[in-house]
Amino acid sequence: MFSDDKTIRSIQLIQLDLLRELFRVCDKYGLKVWADGGTLLGTVREKGFIPWDDDIDMALFREDYDKLVAVAPKEFQHPYFFQCGYTEKTCPQAFSKLRMDGTTAMLPYPKFANTHMGIFIDIFSYDAVPDDPEKLEKQLKIRDKLFAKMLRAAKFDWLRPIESLAAWRYRYSFGKLLNKYEDLFREYKIADNRKVASWSFNVVRNVLYDKELFGFLIDMPFEDVSMPVPVGYHKILTIMYGDYMTPVKAPSMHGEFWKLDPDTDYKVYLPEFKKFCRQFTREETKQRVRIVFKKITDIIKRNR
Repeated sequence: MFSDDKTIRSIQLIQLDLLRELFRVCDKYGLKVWADGGTLLGTVREKGFIPWDDDIDMALFREDYDKLVAVAPKEFQHPYFFQCGYTEKTCPQAFSKLRMDGTTAMLPYPKFANTHMGIFIDIFSYDAVPDDPEKLEKQLKIRDKLFAKMLRAAKFDWLRPIESLAAWRYRYSFGKLLNKYEDLFREYKIADNRKVASWSFNVVRNVLYDKELFGFLIDMPFEDVSMPVPVGYHKILTIMYGDYMTPVKAPSMHGEFWKLDPDTDYKVYLPEFKKFCRQFTREETKQRVRIVFKKITDIIKRNR
């Protein structure tokens, strides 16, 4: 049994392996990929992983991202699995992950119960942001509406009966919704606009960057690999984190993993995980019923 430090290091070594495989494919097809988010911060400040970070974040511009998705099925073979809404129809996300077979990184959410749950690195796309404020506002409204539909489609799961009733009409449509969602970002070209953003990953806030900050890439050391970073990394990190050279331990965006094991295939844990999902769903359903019941009683009280 590994100690915590050894387990963390084992996971990081797997992620570095995944990173090298991503670099291999991007180099083969001339795709421009760079460190993003916490990985960019770790590269600049730590020359490696931030001690409490749990993954690697990489990014490409939309055109290169689409090329990567197109070649992924033939390029990423066992033990690598390129996960997105096109390669895995049960995958409820609007970005991609490169995962390692034979490992486990399970998040405590029932929506992932029917997906590959190996150790991973994240891969995001950066898109052009229209300069015209009216076009920008229109794109945001459409984006958020489509994303809401995608969330409903992703919740269609017999483990989640209450939410599945609401998602019934979307049960076969996640892939179609994802394609329509991404077509929205393909409408505007980076060459014709000044700003870019990780626009499709709208879980966080809408942060815009001058495209010149990504004009070309420079290499910096990251653990034992050479990591490409945008030339404007200082401004990018300042926008993201403020005083980024002062370490601040923050919770991971992923939250706590249900199970993290570099030596065991996630399928071994699936029976136990599905039991957890059913219990999670029951508790979630009870909570939703309590909320609805309270709303009804509040309305009755107001109308007396």
